[in-house]
Formats: sequence, C-alpha cells, structure tokens
Amino acid sequence: MSDFEITGADQFYRLSKALKAAGRTGMRRELNAAMRRGAKPLVKVAKDAAADVFPKSGGMSQRESTIKFRAVTRTSLNLYGVRIEAAGRYVAAKTTNKTGSFRKPVFADKSQPKNTWTWADQEIPGSEGWFDRAMTGAAPLVRPELEKAIENVAHEIVRGAR
Repeated sequence: MSDFEITGADQFYRLSKALKAAGRTGMRRELNAAMRRGAKPLVKVAKDAAADVFPKSGGMSQRESTIKFRAVTRTSLNLYGVRIEAAGRYVAAKTTNKTGSFRKPVFADKSQPKNTWTWADQEIPGSEGWFDRAMTGAAPLVRPELEKAIENVAHEIVRGAR
C-alpha cells in the first residue's frame, strides 16, 4: 500500500509545484527528467505515424518523417504533464493534424520571394488527427513508465518525511 499516490496530470502539477515550494528543486528536476525519459518511446511513434500519413510520392512522407519530435514536461497553470511536440517549424505536420490538409507552393520559383508564389491546399484523406490518434493509441505503452517515475519521487518524499 502506498502512502502517497499520483493518478493524473493535475496531481503531477501539484507535486511539481509542491517540490518547488519546498525547495526540492533537485528532486523536481529528477521528476521532470524521468517523465521525459518515460515518454521517449512516443517520439518514435510520432515519426512512424508521420511517415505513414503523408504522401509517398514527391518525397513528402520522407521529409515529414524526419521531424524532430521531443518530449517536454510542462508545469504551468494551463499546461502540465508531459507532451510530445515537434521542434521547430513543421507547419505541414501541425496543420494536417488539425485540418487534414496543408498549403504547398505550386511550381515555386526559389529565386522569388515566397509571398509571390502560387499556393494551393492539398488534402490528405484520413490525415486529420493523425498525430492525436498516434499518441492516444500509444499512451498505454508509456503510462506505466510515467506512473513509475512519479511513484519513485513520491516514495522519496515519504521516505524523507519519516
């Protein structure tokens, strides 16, 4: 039986803030690092999903599968927990997840400014929510690692309090 239990993102937020308030910044850093390590497998899931959803012809699938995803811990008031995000400006991946389409140049003349190019929307059937589906589907794979990381810190707190 555990003396202290964390069951969701809101508890993670409260634990992180309590560690900060108690001056246990080292333990808080350890908690955040453990959360990022636990979520690392989702980075590969995101890359694989990007390679699967984007068109193979034209090299877009290959280009989008090189997106640099990273695990990030958040402990602000509205954003807390661990999340996987694309590092940098991956507009096609982000807009395709939201809308199922992205804007692309038509016969772009690279010697001209981008605002002079002709642009078109390209729909990718079944791509709306591709990233969300991939993360939701893989969450059960990493949840035990994340819970273990939080539990280890909670046990350390209880051990230190005794």
